[in-house]
Amino acid sequence: MKTAVMIVITAMGISGAANASDMGSIQQPAQSSIVQPIELKATTAEQAIAEKLGENATLSDLPELQSYKGVNLNNQPLQAGSTVYNEVTRSVGKVTGNITVLLSHGSIYDLAESLKLNVTYFDERAKLGQLSAAGQHDILATLDKVRQSPQVASARLDIAESRNRPQ
Repeated sequence: MKTAVMIVITAMGISGAANASDMGSIQQPAQSSIVQPIELKATTAEQAIAEKLGENATLSDLPELQSYKGVNLNNQPLQAGSTVYNEVTRSVGKVTGNITVLLSHGSIYDLAESLKLNVTYFDERAKLGQLSAAGQHDILATLDKVRQSPQVASARLDIAESRNRPQ
């Protein structure tokens, strides 16, 4: 005796019946619990971020930070503690106020002194360091000044996202 097994795969999920006599008892999942009307779904970055923050959000372009947008900056400059939205990872982050710097030559202490910033870390061998720009009014302008220095090979603003914060 052969037993027929039927599996029904739908957009709603997978249902199964053990044999042909059970086919009449296959139940479809309740559509209201799975399907959501399109007008209720977050369709823009502003709507998605508002859902995460629990408040309305306005995004500002930050071309210096590639995939990040400022959240509720209201024409104010980006500062330490400002909220940003990463369009790639779709996560919210906070500007830490630190700038990570890779030097081509020289010392980070000379750079920090010329820009009136504090050194929080420096590895002389790797020429990798971190400057604190937390007290700066416009952290993007400070980042630009750091990048323009002839001894800087690369500089990036540190942003703490939920994926790299301690739990």
